[in-house]
Amino acid sequence: MDFKNIIVELTTRALEQNWITKDEFNYLNKQHPVTPVFYMLPKIHKSLIKPKGRPIVASIESLLEPLSNFVDFFIKPFVHKLPAYIEDSTDVINKISELQDLPTDTILATFDVESLYTNISHERGIIALEYYLQNRPVDEIPPNTFICDLASSILRLNFFTFHQEEYYLQVKGTSMGSNFAPSYANLYVGFFEQQFIFNEDRNPFYSNIIRYFRYLDDVLCVFKGSQNELNEFTTHLNRMSPDLKFTAESDTKRVHFLDMWIRLENGKLITTLYRKETDRNSFLLASSSHPCALKNALPKSQFYRLRRICHSTEEYEENALEMKQRFLARGYAVKTVEEAYNIALSTPRPHLLKKSVKKDKKFSVSCITTFTPKSYIIKNTVMKYWNLLCDDPSLQGKFKDPPLFVSRRGPNLRNKLVKASMRSAPAQTLLSPLRDGSYPCGNCAQCNSTHKTHTFKHPWSGKSYNVKGFITCKTNNVVYLLRCPCDKVYVGKTTRSLKRRISEHKSSIRRADLNYPVACHFVECAHPVSSLRFQGIEQVKLSRGGDIDKVLCQRELFWIHTLDALQPKGLNVDFDMSVLL
Repeated sequence: MDFKNIIVELTTRALEQNWITKDEFNYLNKQHPVTPVFYMLPKIHKSLIKPKGRPIVASIESLLEPLSNFVDFFIKPFVHKLPAYIEDSTDVINKISELQDLPTDTILATFDVESLYTNISHERGIIALEYYLQNRPVDEIPPNTFICDLASSILRLNFFTFHQEEYYLQVKGTSMGSNFAPSYANLYVGFFEQQFIFNEDRNPFYSNIIRYFRYLDDVLCVFKGSQNELNEFTTHLNRMSPDLKFTAESDTKRVHFLDMWIRLENGKLITTLYRKETDRNSFLLASSSHPCALKNALPKSQFYRLRRICHSTEEYEENALEMKQRFLARGYAVKTVEEAYNIALSTPRPHLLKKSVKKDKKFSVSCITTFTPKSYIIKNTVMKYWNLLCDDPSLQGKFKDPPLFVSRRGPNLRNKLVKASMRSAPAQTLLSPLRDGSYPCGNCAQCNSTHKTHTFKHPWSGKSYNVKGFITCKTNNVVYLLRCPCDKVYVGKTTRSLKRRISEHKSSIRRADLNYPVACHFVECAHPVSSLRFQGIEQVKLSRGGDIDKVLCQRELFWIHTLDALQPKGLNVDFDMSVLL
């Protein structure tokens, strides 16, 4: 079964019906998809001893990622309209504060929907989507049938690898890692609640429920009745769906929900901070390579959060002492921490509990870079010459307002050391494993222009670099290095065999084709073609698939810069920076 063709056929039909635009068609059909990979995240927040795993399918840049984003755009608005929906802790606090004079037989209960994502039946999940999508205008495009067909494709075509050994197909549930999964799971549980919790005719405990809130798979229920009735309500929930299993915790005095303790006192519900026993001090280190503005704002945002959660000033001050120590242990200045503490203390709690209204921001060009301690140099340089763009008549005044500078996080130790996909151990053989390097294949006309080597040097500084990969004249997907007798270098890349690309270089020299920089240099300097020397310097492998040509261009660009291969020092004429976007 060709999954890619299934998506092409589905989206082609939608394009012909004018349900989607050509741009949307191109977006939905991924040209160079990456193979999703399965891994587990241990739930150490629940137990440090033999913790259960949370199954994740890493699906960034995968075949189904565009479909997932597209479907989520249409179904997400319905999540916010669910009767039980809560946005965050602040939303919970505001809603439970409305409850006054609760009866003496009130029980606070929290429910957890076990393994929600992986237990949803495909058929029942699509029925839930159809139920909510029918609230869209009838003539709105794309039609509901197309959205549901895309959702069905996401669910039924969800394949992945594990340990690079075999391919698997998920036959039930949706995967954590799919962008539409949270909205899909939310609506499925919402559909269940609509039938069996908020329906007085089908819920014998309807009158016992004072309030019911849910944050994805975590439920808070303010229940009126006895413990036996609550147990029977839990049994009722578990009996109504073959896909959902609810586990309950309850108390007449307090329960923890999200990051809060919720207490019942004098007929009202009040909150304070809750931290799991397994929690560690995970505040960002003050010495971490992050923007200063972010690190300076972190203490204030955390003390604001604490002020919102703690119902009284005394509770805030008590918890703030411990929070201060955690910030100081991470290297934050005493002055910064004290200032953040005092600002939060002096801010009235009702003010912090007000939902902020997002203002419509005027569109401006964004300059997005990976953060480094010297990122400010880029900003200063752009702003220094911004007036040139503003005054350029060919741009027709498109650049008026200064750009918004945004920094993405750079790779950290986790990114460097932890990989979702694991490599298999090399098979044991009688021969020693092949060592990385550039080798002649011993069976082609180009072998006399190369030699066996494991390293290469910068043409001017003499710095040595290791060859990456086992490369011969027959190897594909290679970044290579050419040298002339005057020791100038040229960096190139090829998706074909290296010997074929070298043959083309030699042919252009023999023809004296001045359109090629290497040939132009050899002709001008009267170098014989036999003096050309080459070697592979990096073999690019994409074990999970992807755009190999784009990655080759990125690596070629890296080595052009690293080896100073641009003219006049080298032989490269220019390079394409767009491959970095």
